Amino acid sequence: MNIKKILILLSAILLLITSCSLFQLIEWGFEEKNDNSIYPSVVLALAGYDENNEVDVQNSKRNQSIRILKDYVSIYLVPKDDNTKIEVEVKESEYWYASKAVFTCDKADDRYIYKPVINWKYDVLRKLNQPTPVNMVVQLTVNGEDAGERSKTLNLRSINECVFAMRDGERLIDFNMLFAAYVNEDHPLIQQILKEGLETGIIKSYKGYQGGKEMNVYAQVLSIWNALETRGIHYSNLIESSQSSPVYFSQRVRTIEEALTYSQANCVDGTVLFASLLKAIGIDPVLIRVPGHMFLGFYVNRKHTKMEFLETTLLGTEETGLKEELTQFLGVESYDSFLKAIEKGKERYEQYKDSATFKMIDIKEIRKYIKPIGM
Repeated sequence: MNIKKILILLSAILLLITSCSLFQLIEWGFEEKNDNSIYPSVVLALAGYDENNEVDVQNSKRNQSIRILKDYVSIYLVPKDDNTKIEVEVKESEYWYASKAVFTCDKADDRYIYKPVINWKYDVLRKLNQPTPVNMVVQLTVNGEDAGERSKTLNLRSINECVFAMRDGERLIDFNMLFAAYVNEDHPLIQQILKEGLETGIIKSYKGYQGGKEMNVYAQVLSIWNALETRGIHYSNLIESSQSSPVYFSQRVRTIEEALTYSQANCVDGTVLFASLLKAIGIDPVLIRVPGHMFLGFYVNRKHTKMEFLETTLLGTEETGLKEELTQFLGVESYDSFLKAIEKGKERYEQYKDSATFKMIDIKEIRKYIKPIGM
């Protein structure tokens, strides 16, 4: 055997010994999950959530639930020696930046769980309009020695998919509050709709609760209703089904731009669109969720002592109705459908208000935890 072959053989033996040595130092890999889906809407909505804030600390139950929802990826490590120094690096991808963490596993043979902090590329996530698989690659270094890589395929879902519940073992965790992430008063098209509302002549300006007159609040809401009907927005009961999941329950929500471009909206689309418009003019909206449906609530005064309701699925209808205190608007275009929408909203509220499945998502309150996804 010549010298060259001997050197190659020795190198192979050395590599094998090193690999075996590292294998003995640690056992590691990705934790198995029932569903490897990640929802960009969740990532964006909870991007600013800090469970250590005073407001968040007061609600430990919500903290626990959100912590479970944000468990995107977990890595297990079982070191074979005490005080094992670990370095974990998440490699960069199209959807996140590279990140690195260094820590020590104190006890041998204990099972440690590390949850990487993923530095998301938020602008890329906002543009993700269909599900796509992506590999996450993690590099591990043990006591300064390369311990290899592991990869895991994740399923990034569409930005339009909103998680409203999650199965955790035998229990079902409610996440209806995440619908609030689709309320976006800063969307560029919102100001255009408000401008069209002023052009109806019903009001001269949007003042929110200024002046203290409830009738002024109704007038502002009517002007927006009129503007949407003039645009041809109408109810569409087609709900695109999301990919099935054994863990997450989700519903597709049209963006504001989609609803306005295609002039149609289901109950959720119309409610979050209208809520965005009200939030923009200083009227506090509430998303009201009942089984299989959503409609709008809004406070008629600044002190929140009175709430009115609006069934947005009646946009574009020609139903008639009567509400005595609004008779001054008789003759205004869209007046009849607006009245019917208020009556129907009140009817649904009375029907479900005492039900365990009745959920009120107060946008002003929930904004302390859930931010707009910025679509």
